Amino acid sequence: MENKVFLEEKVYGKKKINQFLFYFITIGEVAALAVFYYFFDRTFKYSQIVGQALILAVGVTVLGQMYGKREKYIRKFGKGVAYRKAFYRFHVTTMPCIYTSALHPIFAYSESGSIINIYVRAIIAAYFVVSAVLLHRKTIKIFGVDNLFMYYVYFPEESVKTESIIHSIIRHPVYSAMSRISIGLGILRGTPVSIILGFILPISQIFWFNIFEEKELVERFGKSYIDYKKNVWAIWVKLQSLPKFWSFLIGVSK
Repeated sequence: MENKVFLEEKVYGKKKINQFLFYFITIGEVAALAVFYYFFDRTFKYSQIVGQALILAVGVTVLGQMYGKREKYIRKFGKGVAYRKAFYRFHVTTMPCIYTSALHPIFAYSESGSIINIYVRAIIAAYFVVSAVLLHRKTIKIFGVDNLFMYYVYFPEESVKTESIIHSIIRHPVYSAMSRISIGLGILRGTPVSIILGFILPISQIFWFNIFEEKELVERFGKSYIDYKKNVWAIWVKLQSLPKFWSFLIGVSK
């Protein structure tokens, strides 16, 4: 489905108030989380780590209600309204947690300096951040905003199977992009705390896969998905797949 059509019809329901609500919640929550991190980072030793782990734990739990409340919402409202209500209650309120936490390593308060040579951390960070931006952009372009906004959870029958080489390399490219941003920025900052913060997001994604998303995928696709999990990593690229991965990122393959 074309992104503009999806947003207008499925997300906003052709109502300007819903569009306003989407941006109001997103911008307001990003601002609130930035303030939270600014002050909480300074409360006690390693509060930066505790704060980010807490925010992402809440985020994973709330976003999981897209699955947890699905049957109840569909029975009560019907599929279309059920998706929209779940989206605004659980998805819109969660995405700022994830995106702000991905950026947190670069601006988190730290009393210690970098432990990595500036040139080394710049090279490593550039690899992660550049690959993240390219991966996120290209994945959204190929699979659409509806995939990012979890429309398939309520309308699996409307999911369009798009063939792409990326799924033979990593199972969850958008999640991989977010993890790469987080790790890259943590390494760019180079402090012990920022590096630890960079890895909290991918750890939270492991919990998400096991508790919610991949549990359902296994139930839906059975042994074929179990075999797929064995052969393809969730968010990391196997060493032998790196040439194919970069070929995808720079547009040589789709």
